[in-house]
Amino acid sequence: MPLVTDADRRQAVEDLRHWRTAVLVQAASAPDDPVRATVDALLGPGRDVDGAHIWDVRPLVG
Repeated sequence: MPLVTDADRRQAVEDLRHWRTAVLVQAASAPDDPVRATVDALLGPGRDVDGAHIWDVRPLVG
């Protein structure tokens, strides 16, 4: 997993705003999945819902 900085977090939120993103979904991921861990580090922890891991980013991009 890459080192995630505050600048990375700010850029991720700006990118999500640009794309008008409300929710990110990753299907069938485990807690040790590197993509899931990186997105958790960027946006905060998501949650498991019916076989997918979901990050509701509306509070971040609102």
